[in-house]
Amino acid sequence: EETTFATALGVDVAASTGTQSGLYYRDLTVGTGQTISAGDSTEVYYSAYLSTGVEFDSLKTPAVPLKFKVGSLDIIPGFSEGVIGMKVGGTRQLLIPPAIAFGFSDYQGIPGNSVVVFNVEAVSTKSNTP
Repeated sequence: EETTFATALGVDVAASTGTQSGLYYRDLTVGTGQTISAGDSTEVYYSAYLSTGVEFDSLKTPAVPLKFKVGSLDIIPGFSEGVIGMKVGGTRQLLIPPAIAFGFSDYQGIPGNSVVVFNVEAVSTKSNTP
């Protein structure tokens, strides 16, 4: 099924990389810092949008960044998958299908079956492996 994205979001599916889960991601700026891996403790800023261009959530500087363990159940699976491979200092756009986002039923103001768009800035990452 095709999703139409608001022009203001700057989505370019053709320039994005697709994964087996249905996630699409595109680096807007490649960072120069450490690469984020599964299991890392990572801090990010983000803006989240519906495909219509309506922003439904954001966390931006100077606020304290979102800290989470990559791959944990604390965050939607598509977001966690989408930051893997990012470098600290970089920004990436994630196009997350409902199966790995908020699902097929309405969720806290997000219509069911929504493809959501996240613009993510990687602030820091720390490996949890010895």
